[in-house]
Amino acid sequence: MCKISDKLKLCTCNQIEDIFDLKHHWRLYQFEESKFRLVGELMPPQKFMIGKNDNRYNHEKLREMLNEGNCFDFDIKLTKGDILEIHLTCEPDRNDVEEAFLVYQFVFNGRKWVKEKHDPFDSNRALKNGGIVLNSFSEG
Repeated sequence: MCKISDKLKLCTCNQIEDIFDLKHHWRLYQFEESKFRLVGELMPPQKFMIGKNDNRYNHEKLREMLNEGNCFDFDIKLTKGDILEIHLTCEPDRNDVEEAFLVYQFVFNGRKWVKEKHDPFDSNRALKNGGIVLNSFSEG
């Protein structure tokens, strides 16, 4: 089952050395004008492996929880244009399918988080903070 839990906590967990090695993590970016272009091989999120309905549900549920209150484990002052990426690794129910890598992206519009399409080639942003996602998927 790859449906999002109804309890979201975005934890900084200071002992984590490299969030990019975690199965479930988040990254918060702020806009920064970039002077270089990024070229690389695209590894798209595998949302098709969990189905469109679950993917749509997950994106909407995450947006709702982000806007209900502070999901971060620290006080944060968000600014318009901040970008939040939530990276999750899901193990689908089918045995013949490998784990799915999912990325959900949101942008802060000055009042609330809104859903945004993830662009892995957007280099006009600087990493501000990151950490582990706790309680990522619901049981069964």
